[in-house]
Amino acid sequence: MSCVLSLSETQEGIRMNEEYTPVVGDGATYHIGSDSFPATIVEIKANGRVVIQEDKATLVKGDCAGGEQQWQYETDTEGETYICYKNKRGRWTTWGSGRPVSLGHRRRYHDPSF
Repeated sequence: MSCVLSLSETQEGIRMNEEYTPVVGDGATYHIGSDSFPATIVEIKANGRVVIQEDKATLVKGDCAGGEQQWQYETDTEGETYICYKNKRGRWTTWGSGRPVSLGHRRRYHDPSF
């Protein structure tokens, strides 16, 4: 089962170090370099860790070569999952790889510089 998510979610969001109470079903974004990838919060563990699952993102306007990019997001039950935790600085991070994570919104961004 998939769910198409609103494009407007890219305009709203929580910075990585702002207070946010995670809720299952809310958006998440993990970052690799200057690229951003959308995900959904799928589980909140008793120890405070959060599990996110990668979403599908389809470019609906613009292109990845530069300029504005608008994406449509869809949950993906087969998407990669990541366990996230708050590090010593109070920032959400993926367990193991240490990628920065923003909770409370989805965003896909492909940096055209690379």
